Amino acid sequence: MKKKSISFIWMAIFCCIMTTSNIAWSLEPASLIPSGTITDTSTGLIWLKNADCFGKLTYDAATAKVRSLQSGACGLLDMSKSGDWRIPTLHELRNWKQNKHGWVNLKGDYYWTSTPHNNDMSVVHMGFNSEGGWGKGKPVYVWPVRNAR
Repeated sequence: MKKKSISFIWMAIFCCIMTTSNIAWSLEPASLIPSGTITDTSTGLIWLKNADCFGKLTYDAATAKVRSLQSGACGLLDMSKSGDWRIPTLHELRNWKQNKHGWVNLKGDYYWTSTPHNNDMSVVHMGFNSEGGWGKGKPVYVWPVRNAR
């Protein structure tokens, strides 16, 4: 009985220290930031929290929308500027698909990547284990990402 009460006391002290310290502790592979973004702690990439800010767009329209994305749009409060955001690579989106923390409005559909696929652009299906190349004129979802500053 004495060991249990001592363990409980140490656990309580540990919890008090952790909740009052300024150190950011995360056991998750993604960190939610109250700015409309999610940070992938394994890569440092910052993703737009809203996975469907723009709806389906052709590749060129998606590229233009993503490049013009800035704080104040799509729920962003991160002080980002036009030109900070980009379309992720195939590798980045494929890896991010494995991380399921804090997404909003993720569609079980295809999303553009910036990786060429023959004469097309690579896409990744976020609901199934499917990817391939589609023509730039086909409307597809886009999920913006940016590098950490």
